Amino acid sequence: MKQHFHKFTLLATTLLLALAAHATETSLKAEFTVLKRFPLAGEGGWDYLTVDAPHHHLFISRSTHVQVMDTDTGALVGDILNTPGVHGIALAPQFDKGFISNGRDNSVTVISLSTLATLNKISTPEGKKPDFIFFEPSTEDVYVFNGQSNNATVIDAKTDQIKGTVALSGKPEAAVSDLNGSVYVALEDKNAVAKIKQSTLLEAAVFKVPHCDEPAGLAISQTTKELFVGCHNKGLYLVDSQTGKTLSKSRIGEDVDANAFDGKTNLVFTSQADSTFTVTQYLPKSKGHSKLKAKQTLITPKGSKTLAYDPEAQLIYLVSAQFESVKNAEGVAKKQVIPNSAEVLVIGAQK
Repeated sequence: MKQHFHKFTLLATTLLLALAAHATETSLKAEFTVLKRFPLAGEGGWDYLTVDAPHHHLFISRSTHVQVMDTDTGALVGDILNTPGVHGIALAPQFDKGFISNGRDNSVTVISLSTLATLNKISTPEGKKPDFIFFEPSTEDVYVFNGQSNNATVIDAKTDQIKGTVALSGKPEAAVSDLNGSVYVALEDKNAVAKIKQSTLLEAAVFKVPHCDEPAGLAISQTTKELFVGCHNKGLYLVDSQTGKTLSKSRIGEDVDANAFDGKTNLVFTSQADSTFTVTQYLPKSKGHSKLKAKQTLITPKGSKTLAYDPEAQLIYLVSAQFESVKNAEGVAKKQVIPNSAEVLVIGAQK
């Protein structure tokens, strides 16, 4: 009787474990979804998005201006003009400032985060076509990465003064800081990541990422100092920021444009131009070294290739729109956004 009881217990336990595994797998596939959709008026495309969580604002670059949306209601609460060829928005909350990169006139617009008023405009004489921009909190500097001149302009966020220019080995895309003296930037045309030493404003190393084609998205784990490199050829690569060694790879969608990492859940979020949003599980120091594991792929509308992440609310913001084919003066057809067809997607975990 005792032996039969043990067999029954083992069988029941195995069945429960199998059911639990199936339930977990099912829940993972449906864990993240579009929770809200907000209509976005206006014309033109968009590039980077940035969330200002304390003010409940989402900054959306729209070619020549920056729209500001209330993240609670979806209402447009501001429109920052005179930002020709705008690409990105960086936030320096301790100075109540935002910094906007303008690709067409080689400048950075400075605004007040509380009033959205324009405070200053800084030219980048050595930087051509400012693109990705971010605020580095440990030195309180703004790094402006210039796509045409292969360098970065460094601005003191407190004084708005240019501190220097960092020469780079290739075309820069997204960048992150390790909060310990180094900034890392994806070099799109070199299939590599460059390491910048902040104390000297010099490129200290260039890490090749094998099999990576056009790295565009970049995020970092501040706990392990490992980088998440999103590449256009459907790959998310895990790279050791100290040695440059590639540790792991996971499959994502094609033509990634933005990465974000949540240190609480160890999830990596990526958005791609092929109408996919990918969630990848990060397993730090798993069986000797860290690994990546694909978790979920969510189909998204056309155009939703850049993202902004609010780690406090654990919400991801994307923008999409409807497109039409229009012929230019030479008779070549080109897709453009149908006016007033854009919308903001709010993605989060299902409750």
